[in-house]
Amino acid sequence: MYESAWVLGCRVSGVRQQVLPLLPAGAVPVGRLAGLVEDEAGGVVFICGQATFAFAADDTVGRRLAAV
Repeated sequence: MYESAWVLGCRVSGVRQQVLPLLPAGAVPVGRLAGLVEDEAGGVVFICGQATFAFAADDTVGRRLAAV
């Protein structure tokens, strides 16, 4: 259930479980775990149900960064 390892002299641990593919209603899926919600004000990128990046409608650079 739990997994741990030593990285650069520090102990790191995590839980090994499947990720739930949660997306808000109306999101355009991007792969299995990510989605994009856009409106006239801009857009938000969601990964596993968590908002990870947002951009304004007139932010061309932010929109391109969100696509990466």
